[in-house]
Amino acid sequence: MKTLIIILIIALIINLAFDLKIFAKERKAKGSGGWGVGSEYQKLFNPRDARTFSGDVLKTDKCIPLAGMAAGVRIRIKTTAEEIDVHCGPEFFIERQDHFISVNEKVEIKGVRVTIQDQPILIASEIRRGTEFLKLRDENGIPVWSGWKKR
Repeated sequence: MKTLIIILIIALIINLAFDLKIFAKERKAKGSGGWGVGSEYQKLFNPRDARTFSGDVLKTDKCIPLAGMAAGVRIRIKTTAEEIDVHCGPEFFIERQDHFISVNEKVEIKGVRVTIQDQPILIASEIRRGTEFLKLRDENGIPVWSGWKKR
């Protein structure tokens, strides 16, 4: 009888551990979709490297910056020196803005130039269009859509 109780307790512990592991995986899949603090994508952004770029918007579309990430919004701008893609932020955040960016608009983007899949990319921290301003990251590079922030 004692052995049966021990076996049942062990089985219960194993089952509970398995359930918690599945729950943890499900929780990880939700949330920022790879766009949040501590993600591989976030680690590419060094706020000390931020520069300002100006140009005309050539196109807007969606992209997945790194494998496993949720979709994001990307714009392509033409500066005086080049055409470059700009990662603005996750689709779930950008699409909730009253009005975003349209083709042929002039924009000023503060961001960090990185290389993803051998392509130069700007990860935006601020976007200005005329007198309108959209803040995407704070001065430490923490995304505004993150909610909770590391201090």
